[in-house]
Amino acid sequence: MSEGDDESADDESKPAPKKAKPKTRTVYGKGVIFPAYFSNTAAEKRTIRIDTKLLAEAESDDPTKKRQAAAEELRRVVATVGKPGQPGEHVRCVVSVAMLNEGWDANNVTHVLGIRAFGSQLLCEQVVGRGLRRMDYTPDPKTGLLTEEYVDVYGIPFSVIPFKGRPVKQAEPDDRPKNHVRALEERKKFEMRFPVVEGYAFALRRNAIRCDIEKIEPIIIEPNREPTATFLQSTVGFREGSPSQAGPFPFVKQNRQAYYNQTHLQEIQFQIAKGIVDQLTENSVCLSDAKRRALKLQSRHQLFPQVLRYVQQYVERKVDFRGENPCELGLEKYVYANN
Repeated sequence: MSEGDDESADDESKPAPKKAKPKTRTVYGKGVIFPAYFSNTAAEKRTIRIDTKLLAEAESDDPTKKRQAAAEELRRVVATVGKPGQPGEHVRCVVSVAMLNEGWDANNVTHVLGIRAFGSQLLCEQVVGRGLRRMDYTPDPKTGLLTEEYVDVYGIPFSVIPFKGRPVKQAEPDDRPKNHVRALEERKKFEMRFPVVEGYAFALRRNAIRCDIEKIEPIIIEPNREPTATFLQSTVGFREGSPSQAGPFPFVKQNRQAYYNQTHLQEIQFQIAKGIVDQLTENSVCLSDAKRRALKLQSRHQLFPQVLRYVQQYVERKVDFRGENPCELGLEKYVYANN
C-alpha cells in the first residue's frame, strides 16, 4: 500500500463536520386591515401572540433562556398593554390561545373576538370578563354613580350572562381613562418604597406585671407519689385475689417514654404561661376591679412574653425535678400548682 493510500484511509475514518443551523430572519409585512394600527415593525410590536407554541419558539431561539424566563417576558408584555414606557406600550391586539382566560386584568380592552369553539359557558364568561375591567372611577355628577362601561364582544356564544347593550341612536360614551396616573422620570427621586413585613417585634417600655419568684413556694417532682411507670398483665377469664406472676401472659412495663419523646419543656412552659394570662385577663379573683380592668386593656401579646419569662425563671430556680425527666412538670397536678 502506498503512502497516498494511507492518507485516504485516515480521511475516511474522520467524522463529517456538522452543518451549521441556518439563521432565521424576521420579515415584517403589512396587514390588509388597519396596517398602521396592527402591523408589526422592527421597532414596535403592535400585535402579539401568546400560547404554548410561542413559548417553545422563544426557548429554542435563545438556548441560554429557560422556558420560565421566556414565559415571564411574554407575561410582562401582556400585563402592560398600552402603558407608556412599558414593554407592552405599543400593543393594540393580543392573540391568546387558552392562556388569558382568567387572571389578566388589563383595563383597556375594548373588543373581544372569539375565533374558536368554546366547550363551556364558564369559559365564555371568563373570556368576556377580560374586557369588563373598569377604566374610570369618576362618578357621574348627575347621578353620583359610576358611569357605564362597555366592551364589544363577537363570536362568543354566551347565553347565561345577563347583559345590557349600548344605548341606540346616542353618542358613544368616552371609554378613555379620565386621568392616566404614572411615574414621571424627573420625579424618580421622590419614589417611596415599602418593606415586605414578615413579622412584628414589640419593644415594651415597661412591664405591666411584676412577680417575686423568691416568695413563691417551690415545687418538688414526686415520682413516689405520681409513679412514672406501671406493669400490666393480660388476663383471661375471671380471677380473684391479688395479682401474681403465675399465668399464661408476662408482665408488660408501660411508662411515659412516648410522652417524653413527643413533648418539650418549652411547650409546657408556654401552656402554663397561657393559663396564667387567661386568669389575669378574664377570671382573676385575686385582683381588685381597677387592676383587673387595667390588665384587660393590655394586649395578650404584651402580657404573654412577660408571664413566660417569669415562668421560665420559676422552673429554673424553684422546681426540683429529683432527677426525673423535666416533662413531668406537664402533669395536671404540677400545672395547677404553677397556675
